[in-house]
Amino acid sequence: MLWFLFAILAAVLNAVMNVYAKKLMNKSDSYVTAWARPFFALPFLVPFLFFVEWPQLSLPFLLAVFSGAVLNVIGQPMQMKALKISPLWKTVPMLNFTPVFLLFLSPMVLGETASYLGLFGVIFVVIGSYMLNVSESHKGFFAPVKALLDDKGSRYMFIVSLLFCFAVMAEKAALSYSNVIFFIVFYYLVISVLHVPVMIYKKLDVVGEVRKHYKGFFVLALITAVIIFSQTYAISIANVSYVSALKRLSVLFTIVLGHHLFDERNLRDHMFAAFLMVAGVVMISFG
Repeated sequence: MLWFLFAILAAVLNAVMNVYAKKLMNKSDSYVTAWARPFFALPFLVPFLFFVEWPQLSLPFLLAVFSGAVLNVIGQPMQMKALKISPLWKTVPMLNFTPVFLLFLSPMVLGETASYLGLFGVIFVVIGSYMLNVSESHKGFFAPVKALLDDKGSRYMFIVSLLFCFAVMAEKAALSYSNVIFFIVFYYLVISVLHVPVMIYKKLDVVGEVRKHYKGFFVLALITAVIIFSQTYAISIANVSYVSALKRLSVLFTIVLGHHLFDERNLRDHMFAAFLMVAGVVMISFG
């Protein structure tokens, strides 16, 4: 049962991270926050390198890491911006589309096969996304879909879910050449470095942002590091599908926290919609 506790801890902390990032970005820049999360997490992660074997930095490994990192550098600021401008119930559930995209794209890219259970899970995710705005259905059958598309944060997060789908495939490819711990630390290092030219191009006052919000960045990075440790440990002693399924509960936890901390309304409707989406993702995971 130890794996269960660590998987649940990762899910709860992931929800806390979403809420904390939203609160932090009331004052901080989304690009700098996206960079600070992996960069400030490195001091917590680097010591683990002394306890694992370092793989050979082969060209396929480096290309896979670079590809995934570029996608994260594009997606992470969009994710932060989505959290900043829209309610959590409109944005976070959109990340459930990443496994949906994977279900259809991984057979072409990674040679994995889709199952009937996975396809059934897709239906649940789509119905759940529709139910998020079901209160708009009195305006017409497609009104909930229009409400979803009209929200800028939801659109951002939907694009992020697609970017993260390709990033996940790159990460899977990189992991075939490395152990998990080395990959995570090296990956976060590369992502942190690749964020820098973007911030320079946008002429962001990174030093000023760090001076004003270093405590917030530190807390965000600490939460991130504990999530990584909890999830990695849970995976090391249990089935990956079980851990991934439990981690998806973070969507439900996020909606509850958003209701209590940001006064986001219609908790019951949004929880039901998110539950359908999480159930769909679980079907995809076990399919």
